[in-house]
Amino acid sequence: MTAEPPTPPARPRRPDRSFRQAALADPTAGEGQFGDARENLRDALARIPDLDRAGHGAKVVQAPAAPAPTPDPPVPGPVSETPDQGRSRSGGGLRSVASRLVNGTVPEGAVVVDSTVAAPEPAVGEVDDLLEDDDIFVSDDPQVPASLAREGGHGVDPARDRTVTEEVESVQRLLAMAPVPVLTATAADSVDRADTPARLTAPSGPGSAGTSDTHGADGVGVARWRRAGFAAAVVLLVVSIPVMARAGYRIVTNSTDGKLVSSQKSPDEPGFQELVESTPTQLLMQTDADGVPIGVTFLSLSGASGGGSVIFVPLETAVRRPGYGVDRLSGAYEVLSDRPADGRKQLGVQVAALLNVGIDDQVELDDRGWAQLVGPVAPLTIDNPDPIETDDLVLPSGPVQLTADQVGPYLRAEVGDESALNRLNRQEIVWRAWLDAVSASGEAGAVPGESSTGIGRFAQSLARGPVTYSVLPTSPADDGTGRLVVDDGPFNDLMLAAVPAPDPPAPGARATVKLLNGVAAGPIPDEVLQTVVRGQGSITIVGNGPRFGTETTTITYSDPADRGHAELLAAGLGAGRVRLDLQADDSVDLTVVLGHDVIDDASSTTTVPSIDTPGTSEGPR
Repeated sequence: MTAEPPTPPARPRRPDRSFRQAALADPTAGEGQFGDARENLRDALARIPDLDRAGHGAKVVQAPAAPAPTPDPPVPGPVSETPDQGRSRSGGGLRSVASRLVNGTVPEGAVVVDSTVAAPEPAVGEVDDLLEDDDIFVSDDPQVPASLAREGGHGVDPARDRTVTEEVESVQRLLAMAPVPVLTATAADSVDRADTPARLTAPSGPGSAGTSDTHGADGVGVARWRRAGFAAAVVLLVVSIPVMARAGYRIVTNSTDGKLVSSQKSPDEPGFQELVESTPTQLLMQTDADGVPIGVTFLSLSGASGGGSVIFVPLETAVRRPGYGVDRLSGAYEVLSDRPADGRKQLGVQVAALLNVGIDDQVELDDRGWAQLVGPVAPLTIDNPDPIETDDLVLPSGPVQLTADQVGPYLRAEVGDESALNRLNRQEIVWRAWLDAVSASGEAGAVPGESSTGIGRFAQSLARGPVTYSVLPTSPADDGTGRLVVDDGPFNDLMLAAVPAPDPPAPGARATVKLLNGVAAGPIPDEVLQTVVRGQGSITIVGNGPRFGTETTTITYSDPADRGHAELLAAGLGAGRVRLDLQADDSVDLTVVLGHDVIDDASSTTTVPSIDTPGTSEGPR
């Protein structure tokens, strides 16, 4: 037999709209029709504290002072409390404590009561509810303080009192976790409002230490520790600077990557190395009155004893890589003629690429510059091959005297339809006469300006030794455009003799080479040096190998892109093993350790100038 569920009581019928409207007007309407009379809606709404028109939220009202009545004797046993009082003790404490922290300390002689509920007079010894929910009423009635006395706990449930105390402490801990904003007040405000706190601070205690540098002794202590820690960190950083600098200097100085170093070993020991000084070079560019180039002369020096080479370069010579409308040297300037300075610079770049050597300096001379340069040794005696008749110069053929002012016009003169070679021939005549005059003078002022830099250095050095004068070997192009094409055979011999230790004109144009003798201590044969330069190499370091008695030459490279240079050099030397070593010295492209297979077959004599190294003063051989 199964039990049937109890039948729920019938739900009373809900009042209709007309009844609700009548109830708003007359509270007694509907009595008997729907049971007990219902409360008037307006009265119910008026009892809600949040809708009290007199004010919302917490209120602090000063009650009028009254004579203190005689307190009633304490009543033993637990004191009953209203549901609202119990609710305020258990659930409304957090909001009340926060309100007290915001509004300040409760004045002495005041009590907190509920302004919306007519609470009975608190019994003697009962702990007043300090943690109200919404509205609070603060009274300083002298007869109330007895009810605030927590000492002794007369008539108070100890468990409930502990609960209130724990709530206060929990709020204090929560406030200690986050800094509380400080509200400062001026001195005048403090005098006028003595009962208003000058600042709002977090409660001090075990859980509030360090919440603010201005909060109590614990906060000050923490602030001092922070300042001391910051000062210590700054001192450590300052002290570490020289330590790190010393460590970095040691790492950099001991590293061999990307650095050319002269060895401290003796020239007779394995591993000795020294830098090679590249051949000094200069480009002299002659211009007219408008800055247009009309002649280019390449200069190089042989050694410390003097002498060198003077090479005249025709402006109609074809460039190495035609493009952008430039097929000859003169075109490099013409495409930038609206910017003459940039055009002359670009012309110098094209000349360096054509010769495949780096140019250390570029000098530009117009007619006035030439007059100042040759002035100290003018006039110059020359044998003029052709009569000259121009607007500013008339000279017969044969021996003539060129004044300083006539040198510039003579060098840029054009006679009829003469070839470029005839004009370059007259330039050679002037250069010979000028350098001979400087050499014959023997005076320091024979060339104006500094003797250690610029054209002064080159003129003085060339005048002290044998000079080779040459015109760049070219031949007319087959296309009938008037271009001159370089003759590679004679050109390579000329440039090898003029610049035995060239620098690359641009990165990658020549492979930088470290050349070491792995057979024995001693100089490397000139034939080997010339083979490296002829094979598009630039020797930057020479010396001894890591050990002597090496049989097979090795050519090592660290960048796979340099494999072509390595194989070309091996073919030029006629021997050698090419290998890739990613850990090899990357300050140069190729490291060559010569063995017996190359040095034994090399001739120790040659007619081509050798490479000068620091401390030597050997001239052409």
